[in-house]
Amino acid sequence: MQAPQVWYNNIESYFAQMFERCFCERTSFTKTEQGRRFLVVSLYVNNLTFTGNDEPMFERFKDSMKQKFDV
Repeated sequence: MQAPQVWYNNIESYFAQMFERCFCERTSFTKTEQGRRFLVVSLYVNNLTFTGNDEPMFERFKDSMKQKFDV
């Protein structure tokens, strides 16, 4: 198995614990809190992009990534 696939499998299993996979895009994951706050994470090869509408969710996400991965 090649390194990008190993990376994706590793991070995908981590995200599966915290997010819902987007039904229309296999590499996008979403998380909603209290019906209004949301976070969307998208993976492309070895890049990760996230967006949403709640700064504390951003911070919690970044902290969890730092704890799990060498970011």
